[in-house]
Amino acid sequence: MSSTKAETSHVSKPHQDRLPRHRLRSLAATLQSIHPPAPEPKASSGKITVVCISDTHGTQPALPAGDLLLHAGDLTKWGTFSELQAQLTWLAQQPHKHKVVIAGNHDLLLDCDFPRQHPERWNQAIAAAASESGRLEQEEVGNSAEDLDW
Repeated sequence: MSSTKAETSHVSKPHQDRLPRHRLRSLAATLQSIHPPAPEPKASSGKITVVCISDTHGTQPALPAGDLLLHAGDLTKWGTFSELQAQLTWLAQQPHKHKVVIAGNHDLLLDCDFPRQHPERWNQAIAAAASESGRLEQEEVGNSAEDLDW
């Protein structure tokens, strides 16, 4: 044990000079002016703004700003191809970073099986839309949800 004490007694402690407080402040100010500290990262609030709409039935209202746009059904009145395409184009033009579209009971074409399983109801929807608009657009016949420009 005596040899351990002898070895540790030969280890010299680092020399520390203590500067007067005013010199420390002056040195710190000089160093800070030469190399300013990095700005604090802006704290994220973790909040997002959700804009939720539904039942637009072919209308295109002005929407408030937000991060997420959620359309919760019934984009259209009759569910036809031209109605859906117009609404999808309108939604695509909105500035929201993220968009979620949920089909409603009026958005018949988004149910891929509906026109095939219920041709009479599908034809009624097309006829009603044509009657309301005064024209039957050729694109209504034979187009499916896969033909929409999302």
